[in-house]
Amino acid sequence: MNTNQHVIDACNEMIGFLEDHTDLPNIKRPEFVVDMPWGEDAKPVLAEFARAGATSLQRVEKEYTNSLFYLTLHGESLLIQAIAWREEVCERVQVGTEKVTEKQLPEGVDYVEVEVEKPVYKWSCGSLLKGE
Repeated sequence: MNTNQHVIDACNEMIGFLEDHTDLPNIKRPEFVVDMPWGEDAKPVLAEFARAGATSLQRVEKEYTNSLFYLTLHGESLLIQAIAWREEVCERVQVGTEKVTEKQLPEGVDYVEVEVEKPVYKWSCGSLLKGE
């Protein structure tokens, strides 16, 4: 049996629903959201989705926010989005420093402005398909 039979069943249920309700507004593009198994290593699972999307669909994209990583598979009339915690997929990499001015309070004195150098970070979400 297909390990995603429940998804196939849900799609068939959606087909039946849409066939029964022809008066509904037009759905421009169906979207499916796949939640990664939280607490497990999401990277190999996302790699499987990326590989499948690269061979079967039109485009595979990745993006991230402050806390989440999105792998989006684009078909002609279908969008599948797999979501995981960014920290499970990406590596925080220091890419330099920047000078900023901070207010610091020396003991017994009012605040003074001091220029300090602080690390600058970005998130590097490398290829899901290389170096597995």
